[in-house]
Amino acid sequence: MKILYLDCHMGASGDLLNGALSELVDQKEYLEIMNQCGLEGIHFLAETKENGSVSGTHIQVLIDGHTEEEASDHDHHHHHHEHHTMQEIMDTIDSLNLSEHVRSETKAVYQLLAEAESKAHHMPVSEIHLHEVGMKDAIADIAGCCVLMEMIAPDRVYTGSLRTGSGTVQCAHGILPVPAPAVAALLEGMPFEKGDVDGELLTPTGAALLKHFTSSYDNPPRMILHKEGCGVGSRHFDEPNVLRAYLGEANDDGEVVELVASMDDMTGEEIGYAANKLMSAGALDVYTTPIYMKKNRPGVSFTCMCLKCDEQRMIALMFKHLSTLGIRSYSSRRYVMRRTMNEWQTPYGTVHEKRADGYGIQRSKLEYEDLARIADEEDISLYAARKLVYGSNK
Repeated sequence: MKILYLDCHMGASGDLLNGALSELVDQKEYLEIMNQCGLEGIHFLAETKENGSVSGTHIQVLIDGHTEEEASDHDHHHHHHEHHTMQEIMDTIDSLNLSEHVRSETKAVYQLLAEAESKAHHMPVSEIHLHEVGMKDAIADIAGCCVLMEMIAPDRVYTGSLRTGSGTVQCAHGILPVPAPAVAALLEGMPFEKGDVDGELLTPTGAALLKHFTSSYDNPPRMILHKEGCGVGSRHFDEPNVLRAYLGEANDDGEVVELVASMDDMTGEEIGYAANKLMSAGALDVYTTPIYMKKNRPGVSFTCMCLKCDEQRMIALMFKHLSTLGIRSYSSRRYVMRRTMNEWQTPYGTVHEKRADGYGIQRSKLEYEDLARIADEEDISLYAARKLVYGSNK
């Protein structure tokens, strides 16, 4: 299971998240995507910066050749506040030259941001107007982060040690307490601490992105680290102003929990739906076994296998989606082979190969979805598609 852990000890903002995540992918490819996405007047730059003796990437978004601060000053100086409604912003996002998945993720994050602003200013979302500079900068930050998340494709995102900062912050609405009202609205359901840093560490954009992408606010399970990224902020505090992102595989050797429930009053569709919900929420495996229950009624034994740290979350989901009144929990140890994914470029498109090794054994298998696609395109059997791929890769 691919895990992304975000260490937000110094809060989070669009540029910090983009900086940290960009170090986990091909940075040149990411910058190319963003600079060709069709967001007028926007240009992304990646700079290596140091903050408090920690070095990493600072993502600078230029608006018509100016930094956000310069563009804001220019906007105020010329008194031409162009304001945009939420509908115009959604239309702008829809027009971007990005994948449909990235556009819908960007809109979902922006919606969270707009709802928080509407709550903070006691006005409906439809009446919120955002000025040109703030709008462009926020869309750029959010779309950039959504592109990076698509490139990284983690199975689960853990966010830990989230600090908001304290004191006050100067913004378009005047002087506000930290966390700002919009950030406070987004923080509902998120564990955080203010900390003793004087200043705003968690911005509304940063909070909306974390809220949308985070699967769990626990510490991640033991993981084998593949890559670490560091995003560097431009403001200086007593501590290094950085956000660190760790990408790795869950180290699956260890304690797992099997949660078991029995039912004789659910349809196959309901059971299938519950299984899908648990798998998408991070269960390691879900399976059912046919059983006979009291009065010889045919029933189902429903088993969910998960990491120990996910046990309570999975129990809550099982009670939500199953008709059972009781769940049994069994702890066990498991031993797994190390899994990796290779990519093959073939005349039939990209094909993924799953590899597993450990305990002196090596195995490999081509991804079913890729083979099924080739079989459909070439109008051949799955077996023939597999032979075709192996033959083209010699």
